[in-house]
Amino acid sequence: AALLPPLSSEVSQVRLPASLLQKSVRRGFCSSAPLLEACTALLHGKGEGGAATAAPPRGGPFAMLSTLWGAMLVDAAPFDAPADGAALGIEQLLALSLIARADPGWAPPPPLARKAVAAALRTQGRDCNQW
Repeated sequence: AALLPPLSSEVSQVRLPASLLQKSVRRGFCSSAPLLEACTALLHGKGEGGAATAAPPRGGPFAMLSTLWGAMLVDAAPFDAPADGAALGIEQLLALSLIARADPGWAPPPPLARKAVAAALRTQGRDCNQW
């Protein structure tokens, strides 16, 4: 018999990936793989065996966006979007997180999701991710 009950779907699908995202950004792991894994889980969901699903978990996009702009504030990371528009800045992340907060079932369209992931990579404290 297990000592602890199994994790709820909210914990396993939203809170754990959001925690991994925060740690990836703030600690600057030697690889971007944990950050990309967390972003994928929050923006696209995870199915059986860790495969991406078609729908994000309820509240996943909000968790990703709010974790990211929060890390930007705490670490004084690059706030502005790059001039070429390849990644989102803190203003765009805040605005999108308000949308995601108002509608927990909302998911950003693929171009915005890619730019949000690019912002996460840019915020991660790794020299190769700075542009």
